[in-house]
Amino acid sequence: MTSTIRPEISFFILPLLLFMSVACFDASLLYPLFSCLSIIFYNLF
Repeated sequence: MTSTIRPEISFFILPLLLFMSVACFDASLLYPLFSCLSIIFYNLF
């Protein structure tokens, strides 16, 4: 089967999942996360 997920999306989701597992221990990391997400989305799209 061929993957329907684009490579750039998978490279984005993997670090996101890793960060979310870390954020479970320190919720204060969520604020810079959202800032980084907005920058990444603007660069991708």
